[in-house]
Amino acid sequence: MAQKKDNKIIFWILGLGTIGYGIYSWYKGKGNTPTTEIYTPPEKDVNGRVYTPYERRVMYLQSLLKVKIDGYAGIQTNSQLKEFYRGNLTFGEISEKNVEKYISAMEKKTTPYHLEMKAMAVADANANSQKKVLAIIDAYNTNKNQFIQLNPAKMVKGGFEVYKVSFNSATKDWEKIGLVRLVASMTSRDGYYPYSYSPKWNALILRVNDGGKYIYTAINPDFVQVTF
Repeated sequence: MAQKKDNKIIFWILGLGTIGYGIYSWYKGKGNTPTTEIYTPPEKDVNGRVYTPYERRVMYLQSLLKVKIDGYAGIQTNSQLKEFYRGNLTFGEISEKNVEKYISAMEKKTTPYHLEMKAMAVADANANSQKKVLAIIDAYNTNKNQFIQLNPAKMVKGGFEVYKVSFNSATKDWEKIGLVRLVASMTSRDGYYPYSYSPKWNALILRVNDGGKYIYTAINPDFVQVTF
């Protein structure tokens, strides 16, 4: 049965909206920026000359771009940066006036390249989730001896906290109306019913028998399985 929010269970299945569970984490790990130790530019060159603050910032940017680190923003460095900006440097070639803007964009992954990768990740996740939802619905309807169950391996203390939703006939879409905790031990076919796929939430709309009353929830299909 569904239970009201348990403050001890904080496991947001759809906490990232249409991006979907786990996709933002996937995206943050992509791209050509380093994901390990942050590079620290040296204070001096091999001859003992002290690098200027600008040169050291160029060196840091070069470390993000994965090009030769020498503190000089020449053809190679600007060309590599252009790859991330799809050939058109928004703030012009690297200079003291814009180096911090480019560093920030590389660190935060907001260059055109990174935004394209993010969009691709979202599209892939949405397509994959829709396929999973349709497969779950088909498997459930194909064999009347099968039922829907939350995946025990992915539960937190025996359940999940998910969005409670309601279909808005005016907008013809599912709207969030609250939160509900779904528990693990549901074996009746009438208990959990795979209703439909929601593009808005990139989720399975799961109808739940909550003490004899039907409610609808949006849940990541990765956390649902069809079993005997």
